[in-house]
Amino acid sequence: MVKYFVNSSNDCLLINGGKINIKREKECYRVGGYLISDDLLKNKNTIEVHYKN
Repeated sequence: MVKYFVNSSNDCLLINGGKINIKREKECYRVGGYLISDDLLKNKNTIEVHYKN
């Protein structure tokens, strides 16, 4: 599990000092290879992403 901090002012995720772009796709944001719903971003400033290495 990785926690990403969402900075809505620049549509980027701050990850360990780096950045990953958030791409707008209809009602979701694409974060890396994941789709994140608007509701999740509206209600929280962090999102938890589960992924396999």
